[in-house]
Amino acid sequence: KTVHAPNGANVSLPIGGESGLLTPNLQALSFWQPYDNSNKDKRRDESNYQLELFKYEKKSKKLVVRKINIGDKYISNIGLYINNKKEIYFAGYYNDGESSSNVDGIAVFKMDDIDNVPTKNFHEIPVEILNQYVKAKTKRKNNRKDKKDKAEFNSLILRKLFFHEDGGISILGEQYYVKAHTTYSSNGGTRTRYTYHYNDMLISKINASGKLDWMRKIPKRQKGVRGLGGMSFTHFYTNNNHYLLYLDNVKNIGLPLNKIPAMHSDKMGGYLTACKINDATGEVSKGSIFDSRKLKGKIAAHQFNTDRIVQTKKDEFIIEVYKKKKEDVLIKVKIKHEEMVEESQL
Repeated sequence: KTVHAPNGANVSLPIGGESGLLTPNLQALSFWQPYDNSNKDKRRDESNYQLELFKYEKKSKKLVVRKINIGDKYISNIGLYINNKKEIYFAGYYNDGESSSNVDGIAVFKMDDIDNVPTKNFHEIPVEILNQYVKAKTKRKNNRKDKKDKAEFNSLILRKLFFHEDGGISILGEQYYVKAHTTYSSNGGTRTRYTYHYNDMLISKINASGKLDWMRKIPKRQKGVRGLGGMSFTHFYTNNNHYLLYLDNVKNIGLPLNKIPAMHSDKMGGYLTACKINDATGEVSKGSIFDSRKLKGKIAAHQFNTDRIVQTKKDEFIIEVYKKKKEDVLIKVKIKHEEMVEESQL
């Protein structure tokens, strides 16, 4: 991959599917995960790759490489981030190497600079979290695996890392996967269709010392046939609370821990739901903002996308929806007493 350096030069960096970025002091940073298959007799419980961080220095025009040893952990998915103090973070998820799509826990590497040895923290996802909002069969399976330290969160994808002013971070992930459905005709022909699934969310708060303050699993079941559509979620932070906004089935408000969420089908209406998580305690509460088929003024939202939610003030959001006939509607949502309510259409 070619990264455009501040001095106009093009720097070629060997990136294994990861994207580069520029630091606040205009240095090009990137990383990749080189594999080592030279020893086929190597034990399976040892990872065969490492993280490598690349920095293109503006003054010297040199490429500096820092190798980061991840020990016996296998990285499932990870991102490169920099906060306003110019501290470098690798943050994401790890597993035991048996399935690249599953996750055992959270991995966070912090570096003050590329020349320093990173501070590494790993936080396992407790089986108590895994067993929330799942079938009894899945719970039994998780409990058996947990005895061997093998219980995992299936198909968890890193979505966002949020930096707090006190030096802590919040990591947000979402269960995402695609299913292929193949049918066979009597004349031997085949037809394959795909369904896209955006399910449970996982939000975790890690304090400035690297300790896990809390971890919460937020139940959600979304399914569609046209990619992202109106699924997934948007995250905002205001008034010391995290807010996750997404379309959901109204049956999931107040869902007990031992129940499976009802399915929300994309393009089939749904309630815009606000899930509030208190940053200090991790306490979770949920409420519906509006029914997308019954907005004020008897308007139905025929197209909705979480990317069209914009925070305009500390206690205010604007949501853009499409109501047909090439006309969009802007909906203002106010946070009143820490709850979101539809206020007006613009």
